[in-house]
Amino acid sequence: MDCASRKDKSILGINVQYAAADTTVTTLHTLAMIDLTQKHTAVYLKEKVNEVLTVFEIKKQQILTITTDNARNFVKMVDLMQKETDGIEKNYIFILALQC
Repeated sequence: MDCASRKDKSILGINVQYAAADTTVTTLHTLAMIDLTQKHTAVYLKEKVNEVLTVFEIKKQQILTITTDNARNFVKMVDLMQKETDGIEKNYIFILALQC
């Protein structure tokens, strides 16, 4: 996950990588390129990511890892998302890569 701002426009890109249960071949898809309209806070980014996960019916407990740059807002967002899944049995399937 990452964000880019150019000429008064900010975009959040969300990619997913996964392997089907019957194969070791991984597949990479771009799930969304989201136009951000607010400050890139951890809470706002988490809301946007959750919206995309909902559309694609991906549960947070299915996420193995989230790859971002080391920006504080993304680190905090991942921490917030992880706290939402504390105590829930994990069923890892997806790797998310967020690009802004």
